[in-house]
Amino acid sequence: MSNESETPRPRHYIVVVHGIGEQRYNETTVEVVNRFAAARAKEKSSTPYRALLPANLSSLSMRRAGTGHGWSEFKGIPVDPGDTAEVFDGTRATVNSGKNFRFVDMRWTDILQNHQKDFGSTPEHWAAALIERLHPPFTPLNWSARWVMPLLFEIERTLLPMKSLFAYFFKEAAQTVFRDVIGDIHLYGDYARTRGQAVHRFHTMMDEIHLRDYIQWCRFERTSATEEYVPPVYTVIAHSLGSVLSFDALMYAFAMENIRDGSARHASGCLPFPGYTEREDSDHESLIGLLSDLMRNPHHHGLPKAEENWAKFSNRYPQFAGCYGATMPKANAPITYSELPLLLWRDHVKHFITLGSPIDKFMTLWHHNYRHMGLSYNSFPQDWSDGWLDNPKGHRITHYNLCDEQDPVGHHLDITQECPNYGKVFNADIPVAYRDVVFRRYSVPGVAHVQYWKDQVLFNGLIDEVVDSHNEEGLSTPSAVRRSPVPLSARGRFLMNDFIQVDGVYSTALIWAYFRIPLIATVVTGLLFSYGWIGWWYEGFSLAYGMALLAGFLLWICPNPTHAYRQEARPGDKVEGATLKVSPCHEEAISAWARWKPRRGLCANLVAGSIAWRRIVIWLNEHPNEALDPAEALRRNIRLSLPTAGGFRTRWVRRIAVSVTIFVSVATFSYLERRYLLHRSIADLPIWYVAILMLTTVSGLYLLIMSYVGIFFLHMKRYGQHNIPDKARRELQK
Repeated sequence: MSNESETPRPRHYIVVVHGIGEQRYNETTVEVVNRFAAARAKEKSSTPYRALLPANLSSLSMRRAGTGHGWSEFKGIPVDPGDTAEVFDGTRATVNSGKNFRFVDMRWTDILQNHQKDFGSTPEHWAAALIERLHPPFTPLNWSARWVMPLLFEIERTLLPMKSLFAYFFKEAAQTVFRDVIGDIHLYGDYARTRGQAVHRFHTMMDEIHLRDYIQWCRFERTSATEEYVPPVYTVIAHSLGSVLSFDALMYAFAMENIRDGSARHASGCLPFPGYTEREDSDHESLIGLLSDLMRNPHHHGLPKAEENWAKFSNRYPQFAGCYGATMPKANAPITYSELPLLLWRDHVKHFITLGSPIDKFMTLWHHNYRHMGLSYNSFPQDWSDGWLDNPKGHRITHYNLCDEQDPVGHHLDITQECPNYGKVFNADIPVAYRDVVFRRYSVPGVAHVQYWKDQVLFNGLIDEVVDSHNEEGLSTPSAVRRSPVPLSARGRFLMNDFIQVDGVYSTALIWAYFRIPLIATVVTGLLFSYGWIGWWYEGFSLAYGMALLAGFLLWICPNPTHAYRQEARPGDKVEGATLKVSPCHEEAISAWARWKPRRGLCANLVAGSIAWRRIVIWLNEHPNEALDPAEALRRNIRLSLPTAGGFRTRWVRRIAVSVTIFVSVATFSYLERRYLLHRSIADLPIWYVAILMLTTVSGLYLLIMSYVGIFFLHMKRYGQHNIPDKARRELQK
């Protein structure tokens, strides 16, 4: 028997980190378990697994009255892809424990919820502050990408009016969406202690998992006294805001100890992370329990005793020995708790997979938090990126970033990968086109952000190309269990055309952005107008008919008489003639027209927002050295850009032609049957004539709205990067 077969594989942990929103324990992880189970199934099924619930995983992973971190492991999801002897049926792995993937749920939503109550700001405030911060002196001139300002302006113009409407009719839903979900984004970027405490929890949880893994191996899984301990490996799968947290946590794990413990300050001003040294109440209890377990002898005779196990672990991890001793203390000896995570796991992280990740967006919008990374703008001092990273000892983490084009949160890693410190922690040897991928698989804008967990094809690729890869160079494992690196020719699953571009998705996405949302808005408005004018015509004026007409009108145009007066009354703003000088970067006209100029209503905002988002997607996809062919992207070592195939004009003209035909036809028919307009009671009308009148109204509105779509499309197409007024620029240069 070969030495390779005698040496056990390292146990493999899949650490799942959720994104924004209120998350229960294992709510995201259960979907990952289902996808891994389907990928490892001997007999593939067309029906996805749905039998497991978050509570089933929590029954296995929760330790010590719900305060300890553990894992869930099921038989039938083996680490070895060739092991298909067992069938996944939701049964806990016992006899073959350690041979299956172990799933860890990194839940941190409670930190966001607790801080949101005391430190969160309203969307109006933090969106306005972001816009201000992205101008000098906070941000150098022309540093932000072209998509930044349009994105923030659409948040202001589209989301905030929706918030007001939701708050009036659905107060609890508005609080959940705009404070507990969208508000999480701003809180992580603006309140530094949220970031620091979340990173601390990530590090502490991983330390606990690593120590618990060693204890379980010593006491239950070790088969002989001669068997050597093989440390586990970790794959971190993070989604949305959780990917930003995971990125920060992995980078900060390689920070020097005097940075992490707060005894040193860095020139960038964003290190150390505030709140990182603040331990949670459950940390001490969990640690005492783990150390007590480590001090217990194995169940089987003939295996090394607890003293020897303690000594070997201390020898492998000097930081553990320095804190708790190289030899096992006596049973009643006091244990000094380390305020700082030991990072036992740091050199064993194998892969980092981000789905729908806004890392680049955070690098841009909250760049003051990432000065230590070495962001590339001219006024950036070199010492801001130096002098804080520990020597990673040759170990670098493989990072794969994937997102869908219709995901409003996800993005490429263009800015991140330009930072010099990124390549010191993450493996940049793999071509960028393999590991930074944007695809077209989900057609509905926005909803795409949560569809990764159901995409079995995506997870099959991640497992085959990333998780199962044996490129373990640099991991702290014996050479006997290392395999030869996967050749680059074996990669590229994520560059295959049938993966990147699913048939029909691009055209469906265009229809949603440019035509389906306007159609929905047209139908809603048309029903209101039809009810109002038809009822008024036949029954005379009533409050209900008048309110229907007014509501339909306000969905598109709203008066805005108080805006300029609120601006004038704001303290600190200076009025110069007909100009309100809000800041060095902003000037607003306060003419008579500006005081009464109407603003877009809810439907107008939705239609404009969908068109603007489609244009922002195109800008996000732009690259200075664009490569539309996979071979070209690989040759130049840049990420693949998705081709924009156009199609708006043809589809728009077709819909205009159809709506004109329908409008002229029904309008002519209603005119020919105008005798019914002379009836004074709607009850005397035939149903078909009422339908004709409604269709005339809706088709006429659709013509107007599609004209608005065409005009706004041209506006966004010609829209350049937002520039501050020349006058403000000259003043700043002085």
